Amino acid sequence: MITIIVVVAGVFVVGTALLYAIYRGLETLGSQASEEIEAEGVREPDAGITPLPVEPTGPVPADCLLYLFAHEFAREREDDRPLPERKRAFAPLTGVELECRDVAEQILFATLVELVAAGCLELRLEPSDPSLMPPFPQKNWVLHATRVGNFPRGPILDKLADVFRERVGRQRRRGEEVDFTLPLDELIESAIERLRRDVAFWQRAGVYGDVRQAAESHLVDLGYLFAPRQDTVLDRLRYRRPTVNERAVLLLRDEADSLRRRLAGFRAAHPSRLPPPSHLAGEKSVVEGVNPRVMDGSADHDDLGLYDCLKVTVAEALLAMRSLEPSDDVGI
Repeated sequence: MITIIVVVAGVFVVGTALLYAIYRGLETLGSQASEEIEAEGVREPDAGITPLPVEPTGPVPADCLLYLFAHEFAREREDDRPLPERKRAFAPLTGVELECRDVAEQILFATLVELVAAGCLELRLEPSDPSLMPPFPQKNWVLHATRVGNFPRGPILDKLADVFRERVGRQRRRGEEVDFTLPLDELIESAIERLRRDVAFWQRAGVYGDVRQAAESHLVDLGYLFAPRQDTVLDRLRYRRPTVNERAVLLLRDEADSLRRRLAGFRAAHPSRLPPPSHLAGEKSVVEGVNPRVMDGSADHDDLGLYDCLKVTVAEALLAMRSLEPSDDVGI
């Protein structure tokens, strides 16, 4: 009996000592974090960044090129509602805040247009029954994507290729006929889900921010962006924007202009026969520049063009994924 009492007392003493040690450790860590936060308030904007001379390597894919020159492709943000810092989208070269949804849409749209232009992907418009599900419940068509060539490398391109690769692998294991075609919205959502598996939960920025950060991370690896230093636990947990290797990025000026021309060429080659939405008539489209009739099922399929349908499909996939996330008004 005495032995049991001694053992219990010993366990109690050791447990108490451990709890006290943990408490002191957390108290010290909190103290250090507070000091770092206070220091952060007086730190120069560029402190903690190491913009060393770097010679960038490797080609810049369309998603990354658009990110670097986002101020020329995406709309400026007009909503003044506060957002978590990690979710905000800033143009790397100008520092202007942009619509985070529009930046993500433009990145995906440019990536897919480049694949079509390079002969790696074919898009086919087919009639379908309305899904009766948001965000476009009355939409009565679907875009199908067929892989017809090997994809070039890139943060989003790699994930798109992985979706096809895994699909074909499953078909072969089941003894099915290999089919390189699937609905484009399914391709986009599956690719983004794979992309987000590589992001730690505390680095998540919502679906729009995660698409943007994939391009950002790749550009750091290439040397076009400088990553912020992460000397402390606080630095690793807090999001800080990378700085731009401006000398190197400006050398991509011609490539950005070329991308803009290719996007304009795709629009000219695949237009809809519907007029653009008229703001004077009170028409407001959920997808910028696309007639609402493309989404509400009232247009004849022969009047629809790949340009508008691709814009709508990209927006639809992102909006569907965004609807599953907590509102930005909810604190974390």
